[in-house]
Amino acid sequence: MNQRKFFLLAMLLVIFGLLAHMTALKYGAHYAKLTARAVAIPADAVQLRAERALTNRNTNIALWIGVVCAVLGAALTFLSHRAEEPVPRSVVIVLLLFYGILHFAVV
Repeated sequence: MNQRKFFLLAMLLVIFGLLAHMTALKYGAHYAKLTARAVAIPADAVQLRAERALTNRNTNIALWIGVVCAVLGAALTFLSHRAEEPVPRSVVIVLLLFYGILHFAVV
């Protein structure tokens, strides 16, 4: 366990990054629904503005948490390589590639 600390921490951070990014996508979809509702019913536009602002803030927070976790996971993967830990780092690299692909997802 002690020999694989960088790898395990990198794996955990990358998984948290993926979950945070998926949460940001969920908030983005909710923001789009609120915008569509505000356009469809102009009387509710003022009321929905505050909710849209909160949703947009949550989207940005989740997105940046995901980015930070992914970058830290990549750095720890490099440290794992430098420490010559006996682990399959390709698992973390594949998850990081999947995280990169998530940036092209359309909500």
